[in-house]
Amino acid sequence: MSRKNARTWAMKLFYSMDMNQDYTKEYFRDFLNQHSLPKDEKDYIRSIYYYYYDHQEYLNNIIRSHLSKWKLERIAKIDISIIRIAMIEILYIDNVPDSVAINEAVEIAKLYAAKDAYKFINGVLGSVVRDKEGLDG
Repeated sequence: MSRKNARTWAMKLFYSMDMNQDYTKEYFRDFLNQHSLPKDEKDYIRSIYYYYYDHQEYLNNIIRSHLSKWKLERIAKIDISIIRIAMIEILYIDNVPDSVAINEAVEIAKLYAAKDAYKFINGVLGSVVRDKEGLDG
């Protein structure tokens, strides 16, 4: 399995959900069915989606609390999609070290987001990791 590829597809899923304002399980299933991906990558995307589905408000509140002079709704949809995936890995997926989650998010941002968005994403995620022990969720 290529987690990098799975993360990229998860980012595309989250971006698509944000653009369509549709976070339903049906939308998720349709998205996965439209793309021919290896089973293990679909399984990883599925786990990312369900963590988000089950903890959406909590995750968004954590992100909001780590934004400086920004509102969640004003962040580029591609950036917030990347942040959400890394947040899920940081908070819920034990076999992904925090540094790997952040590095992968930065690398994906360099490929898909605006020129310097990776700096913003790195800053938000670094702040979350520093405060991780104090989070309850």
